[in-house]
Amino acid sequence: MWLALRWSGENQKMMYDYRCTECNTEITIERSIHDEPRSPSCFDCHIEMVRKFDAPSIQFKGGGFYVNGG
Repeated sequence: MWLALRWSGENQKMMYDYRCTECNTEITIERSIHDEPRSPSCFDCHIEMVRKFDAPSIQFKGGGFYVNGG
């Protein structure tokens, strides 16, 4: 899952990823941060989808980190 915040005047929008537990279909939904959070239904199975969470990507810059030998 990636989480993006879009600023367009007063409307702050977030992107959420959802996955169907039956058929593994994945969708991304954009909604306002002021909207009530609710899970969508799968288009094929017609069951409630679950929100998908992924690890954030981290990039270390500068010396002193194991990944760059510093």
